[in-house]
Amino acid sequence: MNGKQTFWLATLASVLMWCAFPPLGVWWLGWIATAPLVWLVLIDQLPGKRPYRQLLFAGFFYWLAAFYFVRIPHWLLNFAWVALAAYFAVYTPLMIAAARTMVHRWKVPAVVAIPIAWTGVEWMRSNFFTGLAVGSLSHSQFAQPTIIQAADLSGAYTVSFAMLVFATGLTQCVRRKLQPDSRLVGVALPALISVFVVLAVIGYGRFRLEQPVVYASEKSLSVALIQPSIDVVFRPISDTERNERWEEHRDLTQQARKQWSDLQLILWPESSFDSPHLLSDFDEKASESYFIASNQQLYRATVDTETGRSDVPLLSGGSTHDPANKDIFNSALLFSTDGRVVDRYDKSHLVLFGEYVPFAEWFPVLDSLTPIGKGLSRGDQFRCMEIGGVKLAPSVCFESCVPHYIRRQVNTLSESGDEPDVLVNLTNDGWFFGTSCLDLHLASNVFRAVEMRKPHLVCANTGFSAEIDACGRLLQTGPRREQAVLRADIRPIERTSLYRAIGDCLPIGFAGMTLLASAVAVFRRRSLTKAETTEAVPTNGATV
Repeated sequence: MNGKQTFWLATLASVLMWCAFPPLGVWWLGWIATAPLVWLVLIDQLPGKRPYRQLLFAGFFYWLAAFYFVRIPHWLLNFAWVALAAYFAVYTPLMIAAARTMVHRWKVPAVVAIPIAWTGVEWMRSNFFTGLAVGSLSHSQFAQPTIIQAADLSGAYTVSFAMLVFATGLTQCVRRKLQPDSRLVGVALPALISVFVVLAVIGYGRFRLEQPVVYASEKSLSVALIQPSIDVVFRPISDTERNERWEEHRDLTQQARKQWSDLQLILWPESSFDSPHLLSDFDEKASESYFIASNQQLYRATVDTETGRSDVPLLSGGSTHDPANKDIFNSALLFSTDGRVVDRYDKSHLVLFGEYVPFAEWFPVLDSLTPIGKGLSRGDQFRCMEIGGVKLAPSVCFESCVPHYIRRQVNTLSESGDEPDVLVNLTNDGWFFGTSCLDLHLASNVFRAVEMRKPHLVCANTGFSAEIDACGRLLQTGPRREQAVLRADIRPIERTSLYRAIGDCLPIGFAGMTLLASAVAVFRRRSLTKAETTEAVPTNGATV
């Protein structure tokens, strides 16, 4: 066998997976992209010298290509980009080692073992070291509503599991067909399993999509989503640039007010408003006494140019800080029609390197070596904001890319008597200059809607702003890297999901099995290496 066959098969899988995601977005490739990796699990022995090192390199190059946009905001992020790819690359040999242990040593059927190992690895990547679920295999299917409905069972992991079952069955079918002594039953069984899982996913999807919508109440909310187009970089901005950005928000807002006179809420993206005068010790009972220095500016920004009134509240992303503790927060701020802050949510799931530097609390010198300076502080509670009887659960930026975080948010609010009616994500993706990061973030938002079975509004700088229904259907989407104004009319619905009840129980179990199987693989490999070394040592002058 070719000594580099392991590397080239893993690279082929990487190329197919990359093509399945934006910018190409050939979604159906996602169902067969992992077949070369499945082949490496099924064969008796991995070919080549140090095959797991080959897998590591193949995985490294894949994640470099998949997350190429990480380095765009600042040149120092090239180091973060390489480090992230190197970390994620570890999961490729981990998955292969675990799956091979389960298949060849524990005799678990491949059509079960390989999906378990893949799903377990996806869960670990989504949780370890703060977690990043962006780019999960299931996300390649975000524009296929029928397929993604299964995500309400056990999260997006359910769809990834089904895709691996299909790829494993198909690969087994091909492999057995190529063997001279292949029997018909040996070929038919994997094929039947592959067909069954596809039919099950499609059948469940159609069932969910055809269910009648039951509205929780007669209340509705008319919302304008304001999408500016402002590219962002790590550098100080001048007062002129700041005013231009403010005017862009204001002009788009007044355009929406002129177009729709019955609006009840206006949304601005993350980081639209920056007020160093807003204290972090916000007291809901004393909200009437809290003003911001530029409340008159806010009033003018939301005014109806025909009536001269500003009778629509504004939910905007903004930077706030507490001068006493010097804490800085990335917040979602709800402003009343006269510029008062009436509610506030501080982001708590921060972006590694983008919003905080790991270990900086112990080594403050790290803050001076990065473009972000002192990192952001974490919020400590979820908020439910009510407008016109409709309750909104806001998240900021990439919080919506973390499935367990949004699940915890919704369930925590529900347990406190504030069951959210709508998910709202305020984000500023202008850091990435219209790259496929926008698509991957939108894919994450789509899956959060399905998992929670709630409508989801996304307000994004440079795109993609979107209205997503509780089935994950994109009802409307803003353009890429262009200005837009969208209107969404939201009504609370009565629908829930199994995922809200059981959470990540299954993928956690799969992750445990994967870690155990990989540990067995490492122990066995070291034992074999030690035995080979012992046999190679000459004894009593003999030549081995």
